[in-house]
Amino acid sequence: MRAIRAHQREQQRSPAALPPNTKQQKVWTAMRILRTFTLADLAATTEVCEKDCYRYVHPLMRAGYVAATRERSLHRRVYRLVRNTGPRAPGVRRLTVTDRNDRTVHQMAPRRSPRS
Repeated sequence: MRAIRAHQREQQRSPAALPPNTKQQKVWTAMRILRTFTLADLAATTEVCEKDCYRYVHPLMRAGYVAATRERSLHRRVYRLVRNTGPRAPGVRRLTVTDRNDRTVHQMAPRRSPRS
């Protein structure tokens, strides 16, 4: 029990600890640097495939972290980071996005139904 409390205190003292080097963290860091980007831009700068970039960016868009702009670049959708909360990448779950910087949980907007 003492070890757990000591670990919790240590985490509270060092909020600037380096985030892990995961795919999501690489994509998040690239989005923070680029501000406006395409999936191809993220894939090129992070060495993460476009499909994995999409799997991370799309839920962030549904949670309000990223917005799609009206402009296009070489027939690709252009995105813009609108909620930059800090260096740690938000965690994406099935229906929620957990922000590790401000410790909040955001619900994703419902998916649009396909046009009939």
